Amino acid sequence: MVKKVDDNTALATLHLRTHTAVVEIKHDLKNYSIRYKSSINLRYDQANNTIHSNYNGWITNLNNAIKVQLNGL
Repeated sequence: MVKKVDDNTALATLHLRTHTAVVEIKHDLKNYSIRYKSSINLRYDQANNTIHSNYNGWITNLNNAIKVQLNGL
């Protein structure tokens, strides 16, 4: 689920079973970035920079989906 925040920012939320991941997508006409915002039940540890092992796969899938949409423009 993606929600527009402003002209250059969106929040994407993934709910999967008991897990929730929220990322912020900043973008302009040439670039975009995906940054961790928050999570539930993903054992995020800011001090050790660790998170549930599936998180990176989910972000890779999101990044691939964005690339597919951009290639269609």
